[in-house]
Amino acid sequence: MNFRTAIVAATLLVLLVSMPTTAANFTNPTSIDADLFASDTLAPANGLTAACGSTITLDWTATVDTYAS
Repeated sequence: MNFRTAIVAATLLVLLVSMPTTAANFTNPTSIDADLFASDTLAPANGLTAACGSTITLDWTATVDTYAS
């Protein structure tokens, strides 16, 4: 074992020994209702058109979905 490897090994040993060994303690757990989280599938945009030239221009009608911007 060379000197650099010994220094790295000693450093890792010090870090491992100094790590806390206690686990998390939750004193006030809160239940979550099954319907608290909702998911939504975004409606697709409509009327996609492309115009080609020296650049490509895309145009569409945005979705009316509440979560899209």
